[in-house]
This record gives sequence, structure tokens and C-alpha cells, in this order.
Amino acid sequence: MKAHQVLSDCKHAYDLLEHETDPQSFRVLFVAAVTLCRAVGHVLYKVDACERPELAERIATWWRDVKSDVNGNRIFHGFIEQQRNLVLKEYKFSHDDSGQTLIVQPSAEWFTLDELVFCPIIDGEYSGEDCRDILAEAIHWWESQLRQIENV
Repeated sequence: MKAHQVLSDCKHAYDLLEHETDPQSFRVLFVAAVTLCRAVGHVLYKVDACERPELAERIATWWRDVKSDVNGNRIFHGFIEQQRNLVLKEYKFSHDDSGQTLIVQPSAEWFTLDELVFCPIIDGEYSGEDCRDILAEAIHWWESQLRQIENV
């Protein structure tokens, strides 16, 4: 399926993002990764369903289920869809890439992590989680979804 190619490109953007230290490049790679992550579903529904008629009904049913089951597809609704909307429709970012993340150790010692070592999501369902960790979770979710669609 063509959706696999999109997911592969998303994984590549994620891999680049994992090691990025420049804030502007990080932002650009995050936009690319989030856009590609959401595009997997668009390509699956609009391209693969047409090119693979034997999967069309399964994809349509899958898509209805994903849209209707918010709790069961938390990563889609609370991250993939939300981040795509924030970034592409408003050019807003829900993660903190300022490099001002303060950490308190059990000894009550404060320190600041180097810039972009930890980019926590600052609001919403995944607040406090590193945006890259949640992106990795979204990628794994897509892998599972594509396997399920192809192997049913």
C-alpha cells in the first residue's frame, strides 16, 4: 500500500528529529513528521482504498471505527489529528523547545537540560511527555493499524 511509503518517510523525519539540535531545523522536521503522520491516513483512505479494491471496504470500516472510537484511538485523536491541526492550520506548537526545561532531582537539585534534549508537550492529553516519544508512539500505532488492515 502507498500508506507504507508515507509512513516510511514519517519514520525518516522522526529519525532526523531525534538527533536535531538546531531549533529551526527541529521545528521544520516536526512539521514534516506530523504532516506525514497524518497523511498516512489520508493516503490509506483516498489512494489505497481506490488502488486496492479488495481492501476498500475494510479501509472504510476501519476509518469509521477510528473516527467514532476516540478513547480506543487516543493517539490518533489526541496527537496525530490535534498536532496536524495546530501546526498546519495555526502554525502553533504544543511542545516547549525553548531549552528552558527545569528538572528537579530527588535531592531538590535544579538543572536545565540542554536545548532540545527534552521537548515536553505543554498542554493537552500528552502534557509533560516529550513530543518525539509521542510521535514514536503514533508511528507504532500506524504500523499496527496497517498490519491489521492488510491481515484481517
